[in-house]
Amino acid sequence: MSFEEYKTTGNTYFKDGNYLKAVEYYKKCIEVEPENPIGYSNSAMSLIKLTKYTEALESCGTGLKYVNDADSQVYKKLQYRYNLADTELRKLSNNDESLHNIDIYEVDSLPNEFINL
Repeated sequence: MSFEEYKTTGNTYFKDGNYLKAVEYYKKCIEVEPENPIGYSNSAMSLIKLTKYTEALESCGTGLKYVNDADSQVYKKLQYRYNLADTELRKLSNNDESLHNIDIYEVDSLPNEFINL
């Protein structure tokens, strides 16, 4: 199959919500044309939908290396998807930290200054 055929099949799976299968076809796009940033961009969006943010960041980073025009649509998509995956990954990191850093103290009685509150 050609790049376009793999991409079209991947797009169909993506539209149907089958992101895992979409990634499979976008990776085939990358195998056929490893320097075409569109395969990386589409793969990244599917990975984001699968909450595989680290893999999405890697896909965007690689795709950005192959973009020649910073004003192009694919550059903007890759940059947007990179930022989206990065933001989601940071949210997860912050949530994990807050879950681990909460100190809970038990008391037998309230201090006098808090009794009448």
